Amino acid sequence: MDSFSFHRHWCVLLIAKDGNEIPCQKCKGISIVGYSVCGQAGHIGSLIMDSNNIHYCSPTRPQMSVLEIVQKTRMRGTLTWAPPRFQIIFCVQPTHRRSDVIASQHFLCAGCGTKIEPRYMKKLRYCDYLGRYFCDGCHSGLESVIPGRVLNNWDFARYPVCHFSRQLLDSIWQQPLFKLTSVAKNLYSQAKELQRFRELQEQLVSIKKLLRACRLSAGVLDEFEQLPAHLIQELHLFSMHDLIRVKKGQLCTIAKALMQSAVAHIDICELCQAKGFICEFCHGEEVLFPFQRDTCTRCQDCRACFHISCFRDESCPKCARLQKRNKLQEDINSAPTLIKHT
Repeated sequence: MDSFSFHRHWCVLLIAKDGNEIPCQKCKGISIVGYSVCGQAGHIGSLIMDSNNIHYCSPTRPQMSVLEIVQKTRMRGTLTWAPPRFQIIFCVQPTHRRSDVIASQHFLCAGCGTKIEPRYMKKLRYCDYLGRYFCDGCHSGLESVIPGRVLNNWDFARYPVCHFSRQLLDSIWQQPLFKLTSVAKNLYSQAKELQRFRELQEQLVSIKKLLRACRLSAGVLDEFEQLPAHLIQELHLFSMHDLIRVKKGQLCTIAKALMQSAVAHIDICELCQAKGFICEFCHGEEVLFPFQRDTCTRCQDCRACFHISCFRDESCPKCARLQKRNKLQEDINSAPTLIKHT
């Protein structure tokens, strides 16, 4: 990297010979992001400005590597520019004219703050994640799936992003950060694949609770490791990697196989059968479980299971029995206490 490029990307301030910071009186005044770079021979370092906008030079320290200098001198921003921040954006960036966006950036690269002359505006590259324009040093045309487009439009196409955004998106790709009921309430109605997986997920969560209480189900529980743990522990929580696997049908295939294996165990396991319900309307012999959503429903108050065709919400037998028991207990507690005298 040549001297000017080093200055251009890191805004270097140059170094005086003695050990104290002194105002630099001999700067040539090369303007980089609103700062001036000292032009004295042998000067390297980082640009600093005090509250009075006086340029300062710091002495060289031979023991420092170039990497250490860069790390210590990276700018935190100016009044007109700040480096991109690590942030998760859940929306799709609005569409604006290139000239308007670049003008709002004060004709600076959004990544490194390099001043861009108007005649070079067409060479800047757009980052679909941040909605900003970058120089070719900060944006080489890499592409990535954009979370906002997935959450709002179920769109998994890849769009151009800057280096910063690509690194950010890669770092969160497999992290379960997206609670769909909070950040994408309408997504289930837009994506049939996601709606189908949600139904399977709810059943698997219920089944796993039942299997955990069975000492004979260790082998079946091991099969659940095929799915990421968070998908079985909390509903509606996904990573971007999970969502693209839902889109491809991969998670639904795994979930269906787990369902078949778990149901096969429950059907022949006496311990699991003992934890089921008998429909108190028809008193049939069939054992019911909460995960049987096609044939079974639950009372919202007592959580007992009944056949869908039998259940009448206004006259749940278990609720009536519990109310009768509670009333009897209240009558006993309110009855006068008899004191036996000797």
